[in-house]
Amino acid sequence: MSSPNIPATAPYLPPLSTPVELPAAPFQLTAADGILCLGSCFAQEVGERLERQLAEGRVCVNPLGPLYAPQVVFGLLNDWMGDVPPAAPFRGRDGLWHSWQASSVCSATAETECRERLTAAWQKGREALRTASLVVLTFGTTRAYHLRSEDGTLRSQAVANCHKEPASLFVEQQPSLAELTAQGEEVLRRLARFNPQARVLLTVSPYRYRKYGLHRSQLQKASLLLLCDALQTAGLAHYFPAYEIVLDELRDYRFYAADMLHPSTQAVDIVAERFRRWLFSPALLAEADDRLRKWRQEQHRPLV
Repeated sequence: MSSPNIPATAPYLPPLSTPVELPAAPFQLTAADGILCLGSCFAQEVGERLERQLAEGRVCVNPLGPLYAPQVVFGLLNDWMGDVPPAAPFRGRDGLWHSWQASSVCSATAETECRERLTAAWQKGREALRTASLVVLTFGTTRAYHLRSEDGTLRSQAVANCHKEPASLFVEQQPSLAELTAQGEEVLRRLARFNPQARVLLTVSPYRYRKYGLHRSQLQKASLLLLCDALQTAGLAHYFPAYEIVLDELRDYRFYAADMLHPSTQAVDIVAERFRRWLFSPALLAEADDRLRKWRQEQHRPLV
């Protein structure tokens, strides 16, 4: 029996999460560096947070809208580096004009307006790729859709968005890990020549693709993780563990949105905070804090 003069030992409290240890930062970003973010809606949300914190024009986020499959991202990078113009828009069954190479951000009621939006976004992305110090690529799924040509054959490049067109127009394909790795290595080696100052950072989206079943979704994520690892091992890119932070460190449904599939706003905030504290130089971090403070004040201004 313990003495009444000696406090009882506090009960053991197990840790409530498994912290993800970040590797040493491979470089530090300064106020002079530009960032290009391409990929899934997760990249969109993290990129938008970076836009609020850095000087105007320093961050370019998905000028053509979200892109989900690595083969779509790689194809777009190839087109930009080859100065290939975007394909002509088409009129969808909803009456709007769309691009197979963009989401609805470029869609319009008139063909000329759609073409203008597409051309402007295309040029903005290509210029950002040419000048960026950091290119962040976020992959969401290995599955992509290819258009059937009139003769029934498949077009080589996957579409960025199906725009709710009939499923009969497309063939869903999932390339092997070896095929994706070969394509990625070729594109990133070409990028090193196109923009020698650009450093590539890869991430995997923590969004869960229930459409394929949760087991299939995990298999796809595993393929994407292996792809990132292969490109990092080849010395062509670095990796930031956004997927692991959400799945292993946060690991709770309170960090997911109402659909239980998308990361919540709080989860994205946490990942973005870890990212900037990992890569921003002390001076850039101070500047970012100041800009973020001013942005928050603007959001709370009363309407007169």
